Amino acid sequence: MAVVSESEQGFDAQVRGLLTAIEKLVADLAPATRELVEQYRKHPPGRNAQSRQQQAAGRFAFPLCYGDLLRQQKDELTPEQAREYLGLLTEFVNRLQPSATADGYDVHTSQETSALFRAVSRGHGEEGWKADERAGEVYFDDAQSKHAVVVKRTAAELDLGVDPLWELVHKMDADCTFAFMYIAAVLLKQDGAEAWLDLNDIAEKIGMTRREVKNREEQRRKVWTFLQFGERAWVRGARSVPYHEKGTRNRIDTRIDARLWAVMSVERPAQGALWTAAEIPVRASVSLTREWRARLSNPQLAQYLPMGELLGAIKARQPSGAWARVIGLALAEFWRRHPREALDGALQPTRRELLERYPAKVAPYTQILASDTPHRALTYWRQALRVLVGEGFLADEGEAKKPAEPAKRQGWQEAWLDQIVSLLPGPKMRESVEACARARPVKALPASGEAQRSRRKKATV
Repeated sequence: MAVVSESEQGFDAQVRGLLTAIEKLVADLAPATRELVEQYRKHPPGRNAQSRQQQAAGRFAFPLCYGDLLRQQKDELTPEQAREYLGLLTEFVNRLQPSATADGYDVHTSQETSALFRAVSRGHGEEGWKADERAGEVYFDDAQSKHAVVVKRTAAELDLGVDPLWELVHKMDADCTFAFMYIAAVLLKQDGAEAWLDLNDIAEKIGMTRREVKNREEQRRKVWTFLQFGERAWVRGARSVPYHEKGTRNRIDTRIDARLWAVMSVERPAQGALWTAAEIPVRASVSLTREWRARLSNPQLAQYLPMGELLGAIKARQPSGAWARVIGLALAEFWRRHPREALDGALQPTRRELLERYPAKVAPYTQILASDTPHRALTYWRQALRVLVGEGFLADEGEAKKPAEPAKRQGWQEAWLDQIVSLLPGPKMRESVEACARARPVKALPASGEAQRSRRKKATV
């Protein structure tokens, strides 16, 4: 989004307007940084500025120096050069716009996001993913999802088959579900405009908190990979339940065939790698697509519970934390879809439903139960529930307080997975689930035997 658009005004006036825009941004900096900016504007520094404050001052001083130079040499520039240099200066100014951020984010539970989350959480193992060599696509389409997720090639990959797509999909895991929720929260605050996202900020908000330089670069690389995935992943399908406008009762078209967002521009490190293409950006300007903005912001279509940041803050490096995150996601979706039944205990999930919906990034339950030491699953399950209780996500009662033990020592895995468990919303979630229950119309229940069969069928959807 250009600060000064091309118009009939002269080149000098446009450059002056851009410089004024930078100066307004500089006015909001800390006094010591402002002094460095003015100093660097008169005497530009070399490329060896190391401190965070010096690097911040250099980001603002460089385009100021560049603009001053353009004004001095304006009479020597051809019209083509003037347009090119003005475009570069505009890009520099746009990159100085502050990064957008959000304090918290919601747990999205709609059918579109559920399909997306199932797809990305299974990316690392490629479970449920298939390739269409002829169309040059890889796609995720399973029985539990009402929508397909399709990843397409770029123009530069037309001669490379689907191998680059498999490489991208293989880098997805459960962490990416939290990245989507946080990025969506930030972009929805922009009223349709693009926003600059700080990749380190995203990594921190989804639980990647290791501070070593090498680890921070890897964390940023993972976030950047997901931004690329979101730009190329199209969600296709329609909701299985009809929706109607309040008042008119006109049916709402819930079909969607759209990618998540578009990456408009990037900002790379001040002191980057030898090869620019290999550098991982530190910031990216991203715009949410119109279709996804409508799904996530329309009160009649948006479906979510709060406190996504609570789950995202749980460390996923150990099995208990990784299990806690995905169990929490599955429970949030279950509670939002069946709030009244979940609160009164009329409908309860099985362990399989909670562990299978979004595979954990670390120690997936299928691998643990099939190993020589399957009893580790009991420990990870118990520890994960205690983590969720400690965070206020789960109530300290029922299965969370005293998990049931397997009925026998051998061959217990399948029965243990299919056992129904009583897990109730904790103090930080109960009010929101109760609000969902109040908002739902009360439907007449079928006869008792039929009711239980119907509820168990719904629980597996």
